[in-house]
Amino acid sequence: MQNVEKAIKAGFESRFNWNFLPNFKTEMAVAYTSTEDLNTQKPLPEIYPLDFRWKVEDEFSPVILGLKYRFAAKQKRVAEDFGEKITPDFSVFDFSAKYNVFQNAFLNLEISNIFDRAYAEHLNRALSNNKNQRILERGRSFNLGFSWSF
Repeated sequence: MQNVEKAIKAGFESRFNWNFLPNFKTEMAVAYTSTEDLNTQKPLPEIYPLDFRWKVEDEFSPVILGLKYRFAAKQKRVAEDFGEKITPDFSVFDFSAKYNVFQNAFLNLEISNIFDRAYAEHLNRALSNNKNQRILERGRSFNLGFSWSF
């Protein structure tokens, strides 16, 4: 692989936050990038596909509950010369709960990948013994933590 003489990279990112009830808020974000080597008319490597995220949170003092959704589109604009493979799309859901123990201190619970979806990010590397199989992201996981801002 060598440096590219002429290339184009274009994309966008957008984020929308809305507190539409006193204790209820939502956030949406979307990002997309497209690239191309202008000499070969081929896509550049390691470009992430369309990504959409949506989060909702509701506060029932002293508890805050949240749900996150993430969708990554199929990446078919790949640089085969670089060894990239097409990546299928995926969706994952996460749940979170925070309990306000005392001022600025929270006990946090998060369940990531609620439905235990097997998926790989586009930029995940391949297994050493099978170049067609990417290393998968973790399955359903539970995280418990404590945070204190001072």
